[in-house]
Amino acid sequence: MCGRLCCALSPEQVRQAAQVSKECAWEGEERFRGQYNVSPGGAVPCLRTNEDGSRSLCTVSFGMPFEDGRMRINARVEGLQHIAQWRKLLQSGRGVVFCRGFFEWEQGKDGQKRPYYVHAAEGEVMAIAALCDDEGHAVLITSNACESLRWLHDRMPCLLPFESYLQEWLDGRSGASSPRRGDGLAWHAVTRRVGRVSTQGPECIAKLEDEQLHQESLEVAAKKGWRERAASDPQQRRIHQFFNVSPRKRPKTEAP
Repeated sequence: MCGRLCCALSPEQVRQAAQVSKECAWEGEERFRGQYNVSPGGAVPCLRTNEDGSRSLCTVSFGMPFEDGRMRINARVEGLQHIAQWRKLLQSGRGVVFCRGFFEWEQGKDGQKRPYYVHAAEGEVMAIAALCDDEGHAVLITSNACESLRWLHDRMPCLLPFESYLQEWLDGRSGASSPRRGDGLAWHAVTRRVGRVSTQGPECIAKLEDEQLHQESLEVAAKKGWRERAASDPQQRRIHQFFNVSPRKRPKTEAP
């Protein structure tokens, strides 16, 4: 599963990765903000093929309403030919989403989830096979994780090499199963604050050292213990609620 992206790219980097000129049209370029922490519903850059065969960039929303009314962010490569909505878009809605990397969470032995940032080892832009509809939505195509990433998650996005395959995918000359590129990837642990959509900036992808990881784990464990005590003790619950609301919203207390 891939549900969080890093799209901290400049428009020039996107155009270079898409192999298009500065004069190439980019629909919705003003909506692209180059965020470090993009969650479902966020804006991501995408390359599509027009009816006349030309290429154009557009800004799309990460996630697509499915036929059952629910929002989907990923499409399993194994089901592209078996699900009507995906099968239709496979013919007319192929796209490539560009990003700097993606986030995945590991379930630790202590029950805590640790986010990792996965990116190209050489720092180049990632190109992910996607399906796009006419309303400006896109889902990322995923496949089984490559061997080097299976410890982290059993799924990963279909990464497209920048040689000929990017064009072959857009032209419909090849499927999305082969571009499961896993070599050349790197990853490192990042702050748990990346789980909050409001967390932005370089700290989202900054590598945490062992000491920082240990400190974060202690903080999470402490908060968990505090919540457990608050659940069983009414007095602790009132203290917990007091310190976890905005000062302006705290109940007034009498002066001693």
